[in-house]
Amino acid sequence: MKLIIWGIGYTGKIAYDFLGHPRCVLFADKLHYGEIFDAKDVVKPEEAFELCKNNQEYILVIASVKHHVEMEYEIKGVIKRYFVFHETDTKRIHQHCRKYWWYGRRIGTSYTEVLTRTDLRKYSSIAVYGVSVCTKYLLLEILAQNPDAQITLWDGRNDQEEYTLGYGIGIVDSLDIDTECLILDVPNSEDNIRERLVLEEHGDFEIVDLFDERGVQLEFQHNELLKYKNAHNGERVFLIANGPSLSVDDLDTLHKHGEICIACNNIFRIYNRTQWRPQYLIMSDRRCIKPNIDVLGRLKKMSDIIIADTYHYSDNPYIKGINYCHMIIEEFYPNRPQFSLDITKGVYNGCSVIYDIGLQLAIYMGFQEIYILGADHTMSGKVTERKNHFIDDYYEEEEKILYRGQIPLWENITLAYEMAEKMADRLGVRIYNATRGGKLEVFQRVNFDTLFTLEKRNSVF
Repeated sequence: MKLIIWGIGYTGKIAYDFLGHPRCVLFADKLHYGEIFDAKDVVKPEEAFELCKNNQEYILVIASVKHHVEMEYEIKGVIKRYFVFHETDTKRIHQHCRKYWWYGRRIGTSYTEVLTRTDLRKYSSIAVYGVSVCTKYLLLEILAQNPDAQITLWDGRNDQEEYTLGYGIGIVDSLDIDTECLILDVPNSEDNIRERLVLEEHGDFEIVDLFDERGVQLEFQHNELLKYKNAHNGERVFLIANGPSLSVDDLDTLHKHGEICIACNNIFRIYNRTQWRPQYLIMSDRRCIKPNIDVLGRLKKMSDIIIADTYHYSDNPYIKGINYCHMIIEEFYPNRPQFSLDITKGVYNGCSVIYDIGLQLAIYMGFQEIYILGADHTMSGKVTERKNHFIDDYYEEEEKILYRGQIPLWENITLAYEMAEKMADRLGVRIYNATRGGKLEVFQRVNFDTLFTLEKRNSVF
């Protein structure tokens, strides 16, 4: 792949630096032809046109603020392998590409950085899903690795015109795309392609997700969580939320029958009123974790504790002896969030700890039946109000300050639960809502009190 920059003015020089000096082999300019710039020839535009028409190895880059419209008009229909460089592209690509938190800093990635982790040379055909103003730069990186690959562009929208490098854009109706590699270059909030790829049948291709945060840092990998893989294969579990319908009697019942429980957040504030203790305690919200650092250090003797590694994007200190999982924060609304089947690589945010860790952990552990208890789905007003939780002293004063102004995102949470239900159905896992009352209707409802008779227990296996 060889780039010819048409325009040697200010914009052309920015394009030269942005695209990479080794890739740019010539300049074209009608006023400066015959000159030398940075040891590279400046030729007449017509000479550049002939090179691009007769050799697929060359790509023409139009670089002019004032004249790019007429320059493009001059070659449109004659040269296919070209694109227009805009100075704003240097910012657009930064805004578009994936970012992740790294110890209080928002780190941006580039197409080059991500694709160098994938050997594209092994594919004879590559499809790109998601067309944007940055797609031309993604294509350059693909061509740099594999100039001989057959490349196709796909999108979920039908308002796209033919792309600048001459690639037509297909509209995805079926996922049976004829390719060896599918590269995803669209955020989850803009398209539900990831959900479709998980839940629908699709062609036999490998997927490279440019927005996949997993694997970008070794510290995001928590292989120590492998101990939980299928640790409770075929069993049932109670996933305890902390809504107002939850009662001490419910917890005592779970204790009496020796049920396996995953509980969350400040549930420990009721320990002085019951002998019940969960086998697993989970937290994902840094505002819940930070005030309870010392408490968690003591609670690890009672339960396995799994919390999100929020120290990557906040000032929460590391707690020795606690199990961490990587929390992937991504915008997903109005689509559903992703669902992790391998928590060693991370779990996806769903705006509720019940989804963030609870459901993804439970399925990873191999539970066949998951009963959600205390998920009223009715929180209103201030998060810290007594009416929103099952005990008066659920929050301490420091926590009330941290949660000030917090509003539950019920639409987001409902979408997350819908994704969990779809994933569970695909895997043959049943999720039930055993909550007394409330407004959560995503999961099939069951009566909590009927779950402990011998007949009922035998019928669920």
